This record gives sequence, structure tokens and C-alpha cells, in this order.
Amino acid sequence: MPENQTSEVQYDRWKRLKYHPDLHPRQRERYSDNENVYICKHYVRGSVKTLALDVGRTEHSVRQHVNHLRKLGKFEHYRLQDEVYCESCFDLLFADDVKVCDSCSQNNT
Repeated sequence: MPENQTSEVQYDRWKRLKYHPDLHPRQRERYSDNENVYICKHYVRGSVKTLALDVGRTEHSVRQHVNHLRKLGKFEHYRLQDEVYCESCFDLLFADDVKVCDSCSQNNT
């Protein structure tokens, strides 16, 4: 497949979005504490499809991760913590030990 073409979006038999590198850039990366907080706070509120796209992972991996956190007894711990936002633009931060998002840090250099 040529580099300028992207593969089309596909769904599994449960109508979940399959892995797509443009839509799931954080797939296979370790979950950060900030990401765990975001997922646990928003998991019960809305669609897991939307939540998965927000964090850049597949719906299946988010559901599996939530089940894992519940088994460890950490789901409520993360749900009760505060979310971390960028000091400049107030975007939500998913990486740990970061105070400014990537776009703000690139603008300041």
C-alpha cells in the first residue's frame, strides 16, 4: 500500500472499531496514572467508544484495562483522584510527570 493512502476503518463482529494507527496512537503503550484517572472518571458516564478514541486506544483494550483495575481494587482509587491539565492551554494531560502538553512545549521553544 502506498504511503500516502491510509487503510480504511474496519469493525469487528461486535461493531467495535478495530485497531487503526491513525485513530489509536497510544495502543500498546503503558497506561499512565493520569490516563487511568481519566478512564476511571469517564468510564461510567458515556460511551466506551468515545472514551477509547479520547485516549487513543481500542475499545477492547480500554474495557480489558478497566476490568484489570477493578480486579486489583484500583478502579475507585483512580476514579476519586483529580485529573491533571496543561498549565498553559488547560488540555488534559495523559503522561505522568508533565505539566505542559506537547503542543505548548513546542510553541515555547
